[in-house]
Amino acid sequence: MGSPYFDEYYKEMFKSCITTSEEFDLFKNTLVEKLPVTFRVNPGNIHSSEIIKLFQDKQFFEKYAVEGEK
Repeated sequence: MGSPYFDEYYKEMFKSCITTSEEFDLFKNTLVEKLPVTFRVNPGNIHSSEIIKLFQDKQFFEKYAVEGEK
């Protein structure tokens, strides 16, 4: 982000749906937002039920969450 080539390319690619500079700024800002942490537990894994129980336990997150990231 911040590259004039990036801006030029994506303004051209989305010219039919992003029509104002405010919309383009919103688009760029959305791309740099942090995504939530997600997990995929494979049900075929031998320990999948234990992992699911661990993540369902609210105290697990309270104990291991990084301060400021809760």
